[in-house]
Amino acid sequence: MARSKPNIFWIIGAQIVSVVGDAFGQRCSRVDHKSSRKHMMISFPIISSLQIFLILLILEYSLPQSIVGAIYRDSNKIQCYKEIDIEGKDIHCTDQTCTKIKCPRGGPIEMFRSLKHYPMLFLNGVQNWFYYSAEVILYREPLGLLFLVLASLASSFLIEPVNKIFGSPASTQNIPGYLIFLGIFGSIICIVEKKISNKKKNSNQLKEDESKFLLENEFDDEKNSNSEKESILKKLFLPFAILSFTYSVWFVSQTYFNNNCRINAFTYTSVDQVLLPFYLYPFMFLMDYVSPFKKCFYDGSDKIETLIGALLPTWKESSIFNLFVYRLLINGRAFIYYYLAILYDINLVYLQLTLIRIVFSWVGSLILCLLVPKFIATTKAEKDQTFSLFNIILKITGSIIVVVSLILLNEKS
Repeated sequence: MARSKPNIFWIIGAQIVSVVGDAFGQRCSRVDHKSSRKHMMISFPIISSLQIFLILLILEYSLPQSIVGAIYRDSNKIQCYKEIDIEGKDIHCTDQTCTKIKCPRGGPIEMFRSLKHYPMLFLNGVQNWFYYSAEVILYREPLGLLFLVLASLASSFLIEPVNKIFGSPASTQNIPGYLIFLGIFGSIICIVEKKISNKKKNSNQLKEDESKFLLENEFDDEKNSNSEKESILKKLFLPFAILSFTYSVWFVSQTYFNNNCRINAFTYTSVDQVLLPFYLYPFMFLMDYVSPFKKCFYDGSDKIETLIGALLPTWKESSIFNLFVYRLLINGRAFIYYYLAILYDINLVYLQLTLIRIVFSWVGSLILCLLVPKFIATTKAEKDQTFSLFNIILKITGSIIVVVSLILLNEKS
């Protein structure tokens, strides 16, 4: 069986990379592309595809084969055989019945052989359609970083059911229910915020505003309650629900593809990112001509501008540096996640990743607002919300609860 408890420093490192990468993602979306979902979805896939193809191609042929070709199952390197790993035969091999070989080097070139023998890998593109569409929607929201994490938190409840759907081995860790509750309770306290009013209102209205706790940042005070509710459902609920599900599917599917398609992180990342433009661009083209999709994913000028018409404006406003760093960090995070998923107990790892990410996300947002507010075009209303003493006390309290749950979780596992 897989080792149950990962090194906590790998998880912390992955989440530091995650928070910085998400910050660059918000800069690309909010500053470079002026919160245009369509422009953001045009720019990053091609940069990510070229980046991963070139970097992993170099690593595929420069790193020792023992590293770039290693395939793990239950924390142990597996033996590769010519009949399975080169010829793609669906047979059971032993050292006596098949020809032992060194495992093929993983990467963008090996990706094509893997896709040929295991067409199910193309299903990875389907989840990318929904994942990136929802992610781009949240990146343009003021507290997008925290809502990305909230979806991650919600998806922790789905890991075990999705794991069973994929037919993967059950969790080896029996995590006490009170620790899960403690961690989630602390996480919710970290995310919940008190609405800060920035306009002069009568005392009754102020009292009413101060009693509201929201999971969304400042809404337009001039909107009536009906339009505000509609805005919440449109901007938050759909991408939140999509991300909650796709997070769990993405994390579990890595283990499934690793065990059933005999690939490693080098090949999986190639499948996931090199083919990204071929998944997303046809999907975006479809959204231009299907009204329900267009209304759901686009607003403002994005509804009017066609995909073809948006190409030139997108590249004129894009910052290649910001896009490159954003995708490099996010892909690096995914690379670490892959090995954490296949080497350790998936339920324990995912819960630890999520809890730590929640604490790091609000701290990262605070640092951005304090030191470099222009980095993601932070508004005065967003600053007031972030630096509210009540909100900071809430987040510190929640973080303490999360840390306590992590310490107890580490001792119990």
